[in-house]
Amino acid sequence: MSDIDTTYMHVKHRPIPMTPSIEPLAVWQTLWFEIRRHAWHSLALVPVEDGTVSLRAATLLHEVGRVFEGPLLAVLDATHLTLGAAHELLAAVEGGTGSRLVAVDSPLDRPSALPIVAAADAALLVLTLGESTVPEAEKVIEEVGPKRFIGAISVPHDFGLEDV
Repeated sequence: MSDIDTTYMHVKHRPIPMTPSIEPLAVWQTLWFEIRRHAWHSLALVPVEDGTVSLRAATLLHEVGRVFEGPLLAVLDATHLTLGAAHELLAAVEGGTGSRLVAVDSPLDRPSALPIVAAADAALLVLTLGESTVPEAEKVIEEVGPKRFIGAISVPHDFGLEDV
């Protein structure tokens, strides 16, 4: 898999080195264990740009996490969310049993993502290498609230283009 050719993933300022010798899914296993150090039932994956990267990241984390949490772990696709559908999705984020990985669009492009992220217990910032800028990332963090984020990951620019 070539979709994990990033240099580092960060969770709470603790870099996880990523080298070509590491099996790609192993990197996501490491990330899974790092994000599970934090208490959450719903984790929003918040991209700086396109929401397809957050959905792809949520899907890969789900592949790893379901080994440990089984069918109680779900992915909620809140990308391309319309304002009318937000209420139903909010109920899914806030309620139910088990844990939920919630993929959203960038709040810079789709403000309807903000209440979904606010309803989640925590958030993970998803940066796209070569596309995400520091000012855009800072704006997303400011809009969501810095205390909501448990960390950030960086992914290649073509990361969300594969079939999920």
